[in-house]
Order: sequence, then C-alpha cells, then structure tokens
Amino acid sequence: MIETDNSKSRRLLIRWAGDFYLFNLLLCLLISLRYLKAIEIPEGFFIHAFTFTAFVGHFASLTFLPYVLVIICALVAPKRLVVTSLCVAAYSFMVLYLAIDTMVFPLYRFHINGMVINLLLGGAAGDIFQFSFKDWSAAVSIAVCVIFVELAVSAFIWKSAVRRGRGFHGPAIAVFLLTVFIAENLVFSLAEFSRFTPITIQRQYLPFYRPLTMKKFISSHMGLFSIFGVSAKDGSGEPVAGMSGAKGFIRYPATEPVCRQTGEEFNIIMIVVDAWRADAFNSEITPNIKSFAESSWDFREHYSGGNATRSGIMSIFYGIPSTHNFWMNLLLETKGPVLVHQMLKQNYKMGIFASASLVSPEFNRTVFSEVKDLRLKTPGRTSSERDLFITGEFMDFLKGRGADNRPFFAFLFYDSPHAYDLPPDYKAPFKPYPGGISRSTLTNDTDPAPIFNRYKNSVHFVDEEIGKVLKALENIGLAENSVIIITSDHGEEFNDNKKNFWGHGSNFTASQIHVPLVIHWPGKGKQTFVHQTSHHDIVPTLMKDALGCNSDFSGYSTGSHLLDEKKRPYLIIGGYYDYAIMEPAQIDIVTDGMLQVKDLSWRDMPGSAPDRKILSDSTNRMRMFLK
Repeated sequence: MIETDNSKSRRLLIRWAGDFYLFNLLLCLLISLRYLKAIEIPEGFFIHAFTFTAFVGHFASLTFLPYVLVIICALVAPKRLVVTSLCVAAYSFMVLYLAIDTMVFPLYRFHINGMVINLLLGGAAGDIFQFSFKDWSAAVSIAVCVIFVELAVSAFIWKSAVRRGRGFHGPAIAVFLLTVFIAENLVFSLAEFSRFTPITIQRQYLPFYRPLTMKKFISSHMGLFSIFGVSAKDGSGEPVAGMSGAKGFIRYPATEPVCRQTGEEFNIIMIVVDAWRADAFNSEITPNIKSFAESSWDFREHYSGGNATRSGIMSIFYGIPSTHNFWMNLLLETKGPVLVHQMLKQNYKMGIFASASLVSPEFNRTVFSEVKDLRLKTPGRTSSERDLFITGEFMDFLKGRGADNRPFFAFLFYDSPHAYDLPPDYKAPFKPYPGGISRSTLTNDTDPAPIFNRYKNSVHFVDEEIGKVLKALENIGLAENSVIIITSDHGEEFNDNKKNFWGHGSNFTASQIHVPLVIHWPGKGKQTFVHQTSHHDIVPTLMKDALGCNSDFSGYSTGSHLLDEKKRPYLIIGGYYDYAIMEPAQIDIVTDGMLQVKDLSWRDMPGSAPDRKILSDSTNRMRMFLK
C-alpha cells in the first residue's frame, strides 16, 4: 500500500507533537518545583512519594490536552504551519501561566483563577497585588523568553523528528506516565476515603488539580481494597495516625487575643438546631423558643457563615470564612478555635452533647480538638432518638455539677430537622405530611407543602426538647448567670426559588443561609435587632463580653460585635468546595476559581459584575489568615 503525502504529514506531525509534549511536560515539572517553596509537606516516605506522583501525574494529564488537540488537527488538516503554530501557542500559554502562578502562589496561597483575572482586568488588583514596574517588566520578559524557547525547541524537534523517522521511546514513556497517573488517583481516593489529610491537603497545591474520589465504590468493594489496609471504619471519619505535626497554610489566629477575667463568670450554653431556617421560627412551629425570645435578644436578619453543617458550625466557632481550603488546613493542623481555647484557659467545664456524629464532618479534630473525653457518636437509631438522648444527658450534666462552681460551656446539637425525623408516637401538629421522603424523586413540579409540613413537625419536636432544657435552667437558677444562644448551622430549602433546589449545600440564597438567632444575656432585657448579622459575629461578641478579651477582633475573626449596627457591606458564606460573597443585591459565587454572579433568587445576571472594592476587600480579609 502506497503511503500518501497527507499520511506522511500526519505521521510526522503526530511524532513531532509527541516529542514536543515530552519537552513541555519536563519544562512544566521544573517550573512547578517552585510550588514546593510555599508548602510544608508532612514527613514520611509514602507522603513524599505521593507528592512526586501527584506532580508527575497531574502535569502529564494537563500538558496532554494540547497534544490531543494537535492529533485532531493533524487528522483533519495536516498542515505543518497550522498544527505547529496552534501547539506552540497552547504550550506557551500553559508555561507562561505556570511561571506567573508559581510567583503568585507563594505570596497569596491561591492560584491564578477567574476571580483573580476579574480583579486584574477590572482595575482593582492594585488593592491586593503590589506589583512594581520591575515586576511587570519581569513578567513581559518571561513571556518573550517562553515564546522564543517554545519556537526554538519546536523547530529543533521538527528537524530531529524528520531525521530520526521515529519518536523518542513513545510507547514506554506513555505506559510509565499512565501508570503514574492511575497510581496517583488511586492513592488519593484511598486517602480521601480514609481521611488521611497529609495527602488530601495536597489537592490545593497544584493548579486545576482535581484527583479522583470514589468513596461509594470503595465502600461497596471493601474486600478488594482491604489489601491496601483500608477498612470500613476508615470511612467513618475516625482519626488517622500520622496527623500530628503536619503544617498547612493557615495562620490562625493571626494575632493572639489579650484577655482578662471579667469578674463575671458566665456559663455559655449554645443550642444549635440543624437545618433550621429563619421562617420556621414562630409561635406555631417553635412556641418554646419564641416565648424565650420575648425576654431575649432576637436577631431577625441573621445569616449563617455556611450553607452546610461543616461550614456553618465552623463559622460559629471560628468566626472566619468557612472556605474549603481554610477547613482543610485547620483539619491538617488539628487547630481548634480561639473561643474554645480561651474557655479552657479560663477553666471552663465542657459538655458537648451532639446528636449528629462529631467525626463527619471532623469536628473532633477541629472545633473540639482540645476537649478531653469527647464522645464521638450518640446512641440511637434515628435522629429523634439521639435528640431525646442528648436532652436527658444534658439534664444529668446539670445535676452532676454538684459542688463544682466552675463556669461551664455546653453545646447541644439537635439533628431531627436535618432528617425531617420525629418519634413515631409524636403528635405532629402540621398535616398532611408524608411518612417518608425520597429526595431522589423530588422535581420542580413536586408540591413542597406536605414535605415542608414534615419538616415543621421535626422542628416542633426539637422545640419541645429545647423547652425542657430552658425550663431546667430556669428551675435551678442558672439562667441568671448563663449566656444562652439558640441558632442553626444553616437553613433548608423547599424549592423556594423554583429552581429545583431541595435541602441545603446547593446554593447561597436566603432559604439556605438565613437562620434564627436568639440570645439571652444576663442582666439584659428583650431587644429586637433588624440590622444584618452573621455567625462570624458570635465569636467576637463572646470573646469580648463573656471572656473579657480585647475588642480588636481582626486577629481571630472577620466578624464584628453582634450589637454593632454598622452596615456590613457583604457577607462571606462558605460551601463544601465553593464560597459566596453576598452583596446587598447579588451573590458572587467562587467555584474552582471561576466567578459567577446570581441575584438573590439564584437567577443569572447577564452583564453583571461583582463590586471590585468588595472583591478586593474580601480577598484581603481572607488572606490575613494565611501564612
């Protein structure tokens, strides 16, 4: 069979592209070594081996994309000028991006992404990035050098490919890189399942790094994965050996608070109702809490710092943005919140009563990492059984104080509304309601009323339990010297905006983040507040007024005092892997570095852009807590 000129051109172009791909892979790996200047990888051969495979596997896949594009072009239009120009342009852009990103990342601990580009193009970058004329000259020089090198190497490899007539050990190298890529993703999946943070934390070190996760697959094939030393218990979130001493990017607190004994030692009782939305707080659904609010502080425009349990609880206790990166770094370093640390320092007795598990999310290794004898799971088959249990347990805690006059901190976390659960014999006031809910069958046309009724019944049940707690505190006179906080970790949506969103963790609209906040403060009477507040404000308020700490909150919180009625220009709301900047009339969502804008009902806003000043200010506030 006679080979045509086009066939020869295709073979030559593909051979050239393969060698050019290997060159750029090596170049990207060399440049990416600069990331190592900014990170502290925990000790251990296995961890360092993963770092090596992650770097090689990730950049092998990233630099492979232009190669695939070249193959497609070569097959369609085997023109040397077109194909080589396209390939050189693609690799030049990639190498230039890496060169600049490796300069930005050590300084700011984030990669160049859509939000950063938005700031650069919008003119607000000067508020964040302090680039001199020398810096800009260096950037231009790097760009010119990269393009020159890519063109020169392209020409050299072309001549070499023509002369040799074959590629450079292509099949063997391809097998090696594929093996590394598979090994890297397999190890990361096992580490993610086992919650081995020294490996999972490395997800943030490399740009566009999204390794494979397969929790469900591993769980259903434990026999296969047991050969790697993985057990079903690993997926439960139990602590993993080898965590201590690991270092991340977090600098929390940025400055240590200065505290003194106030003379008044308040007990602090925090009652959190999982998935309790703001409009489920009224005299019909929550009569006991509503009655309690009649003599307390009632914050009507209060917002959680997250749209899910992990981010919501983190914002309550830490008072800083509950972004995924912040959480992972706190987890890596087993860093507890300043609030809990200060209470322990002031000899508070701790009582943690959580219906939901404290290992998933890993509150045992973050929020309550300093608390001794922490019970990780509460007995009970259902949420309502566990809620009943923690009420009784808290009553025993109060009775068992005896002669111990130390102040105490109690955390009660009720979980029934999260599961829409209530005891089988509970006299539910809201009807009709379904016996069970299959969330997978919910659509945009589903009538939310019956489902919302079941949810309201579960909140009503929890209100009854909280009523018992409040009554007990009143009967033994503890209400007179106890700060009692009642709130939620996040809200719950029932397709409120007709976008087929149900539950939480899926958007940043009011239905998922607007929550009640009621506070009884000894010696203070009833007051209703309508200014906007946030979970980030709880820590500064408690630290100053209950624990006697200085009023400079900026070193350990991005919040303000709850009673400060000064307008908050924006709120930072954390999600699982994204976060939002909530402006008065729009929501700016940052997902994997890309920025999009929605209105308050989660509709697209074509042509709209974030407020540049707000973007730069929020970025600076978060950057304060990074090393």
